[in-house]
Amino acid sequence: MTTVQQSTLTIDGRAYQIDWVRKVHAPDDAPRLVVVSYLPNPTARHILQTCIASIRRMTPSPHELWVVDNHSPAAQLTGLLELSGVNVALSRTLPLPPARRAAWRQMVQRVRGQDQTAWGSYANAIGLEIARRMIDPASRYLMTLHMDTVACAPHWLDYLLGKLDTRVAAAGVRLDRARVSAGVLHV
Repeated sequence: MTTVQQSTLTIDGRAYQIDWVRKVHAPDDAPRLVVVSYLPNPTARHILQTCIASIRRMTPSPHELWVVDNHSPAAQLTGLLELSGVNVALSRTLPLPPARRAAWRQMVQRVRGQDQTAWGSYANAIGLEIARRMIDPASRYLMTLHMDTVACAPHWLDYLLGKLDTRVAAAGVRLDRARVSAGVLHV
């Protein structure tokens, strides 16, 4: 049985109601992988599931995987809190930029289906701030991932960590457009 905790975090002047489950407690030097998600439909949910499955399959070294969901419809969240080996934080508050809040309150009576597509960068930043506050501050490494990320190489995370030292504080992936015009990210 999963015990769901509840917290309220004030971010950018707004109170965010968070339901969360922490199942993995890795050592401080184990990386924290954060995937911020928004699941408006079943396709997005499948994309997130593919991301999680690829991380599980290709990341044998110790890590904490966090999924921070940004106010997705309840129908798309089924089973997310029950995922084994995944820490989950569900924001129950729409991540609305301050400049849009007053206008949104006026429109909500006549427009349904307001979502984050118009202010996705702000919503992603809110998700990352939620993660920052949920993750142990003693953690040494943090990696943010989009929910459409697919880990394709075994030990990809170990490879990136191996590039860090006293002179190199960040490592990431690259976008390769040689085979696919939209691009493929490689580690």
